[in-house]
Amino acid sequence: MVIRPFIIILSLFSLSACVATTEQYAAGINSVSSVVESSIETGRQVLDNALNNTKKKNVKTEETVDLGNPTISDEQNFEAVSERETIESDAERRKQQSAKYVLVKPVAIPERPKMRYLTPVQFAVKTTHPVGKRRYNRLTVNMGNVTKPCLRYQSEELAQYAFLRSGGPNIDSRGVDPDGDGYACGWDPSVYRNLKKN
Repeated sequence: MVIRPFIIILSLFSLSACVATTEQYAAGINSVSSVVESSIETGRQVLDNALNNTKKKNVKTEETVDLGNPTISDEQNFEAVSERETIESDAERRKQQSAKYVLVKPVAIPERPKMRYLTPVQFAVKTTHPVGKRRYNRLTVNMGNVTKPCLRYQSEELAQYAFLRSGGPNIDSRGVDPDGDGYACGWDPSVYRNLKKN
């Protein structure tokens, strides 16, 4: 087809028109340089004016203005408080505050909704047997290599969570508890048990 080479040549010509010449490139750099230099000069003038104006000011002649800002507390200033407060006014203020005081009576803690599976924390607190002690029957022949199924999880905690959610500790469908102790991938419940003791 003759049309394809023609389109390619036409597109190359149009792209070559977009490329800047050396003179255009140099002119662009010169204009950027002049803008930068004028900005630097303007900045120098502003700094010089600011420094000269601060030297001319006389600090002693300036008056401080009391803005009467009510948001700043002066409760730690004994003189300021004693000017506006007396023992009687303070007692009246405390009486008004105690009249507004509301005592909230404790209520019963609501029961948690029943879940189909235990969380690792609930399982740790509910059980007492140590890691490695067989409590649940497993039909697996390979008792040793647990590392391959455990590589799917970022931590032992997540492995235990998935194990309990998928029917554990009675069923080990994921192969993460071949020894039958109910703890997946070497997960240790002692952390939560120790918290319960304290």
